[in-house]
Amino acid sequence: MFRGLNTLSGNCLMKKPFIALPAASFQCEIRQGYEVSLWGQLTTYLKAVKKAGGTPIIIPPCGEEEFVRVAHFADGLLLCGGGDVHPKFYGEDPAPWLWLVDEERDWMEIFLARKFLELGKPILGICRGLQVLNVAAGGTLFQDISQQRPGSKLHSFMPPEYPPDYEAHAINVKPGSLLASILACLYLKVNSRHHQAVKEVAPGFRAVAWAEDGIVEAIEKEEPGVFALGVQWHPENFSGPPMENIFEAFIKACGGKE
Repeated sequence: MFRGLNTLSGNCLMKKPFIALPAASFQCEIRQGYEVSLWGQLTTYLKAVKKAGGTPIIIPPCGEEEFVRVAHFADGLLLCGGGDVHPKFYGEDPAPWLWLVDEERDWMEIFLARKFLELGKPILGICRGLQVLNVAAGGTLFQDISQQRPGSKLHSFMPPEYPPDYEAHAINVKPGSLLASILACLYLKVNSRHHQAVKEVAPGFRAVAWAEDGIVEAIEKEEPGVFALGVQWHPENFSGPPMENIFEAFIKACGGKE
């Protein structure tokens, strides 16, 4: 099976792993009064993958057979941000607080996440992506933090009112965790653009970072040597360490190297 893309850079051979990014649906007005639906992903994710040494591939909605082939072909899976996961995927009825639910995207990402977990291939989940990863592995979510977890602080600081890299709050990272080794720190400030959060951590995973109000900010697979990490913030909106370390570690786990 062909794995990754090799390109010459000077005298060294650099491997560029293929990273699958499930597409999101966007409404776009291409002319006045004429709108179309598009499947794609934000350039911030694509640029972060490329900068870390990977080759991003956007995956549109397909069927199970095609997704199985994607899982076998791609070197890693990046689950990106977006709207809320439909509660039916974790055994609950929908509450009135849901936002931008897309069941087709939910099914696609959950199917892919489960297949990558089955194959032991690296997964990185960002914001919604953390929540998808948790649900795919058997966990649950708070459908709305403010409604279901009284006393919690605000976690939704959305553009344009707040810049994408706005440091909304601090998090504490579990010592000895994979995330701690990647970030090389146990305390940092992060951006925050979510109103849902992990409620019950999925079996086989553990919480490894928390906001000051106790909201789970990161989960990772408990099995040593398996890279399956979800973070509730958006590291793609920051430059340099420690945020870029997350993408670099992910690409390295996918086989990227110089």
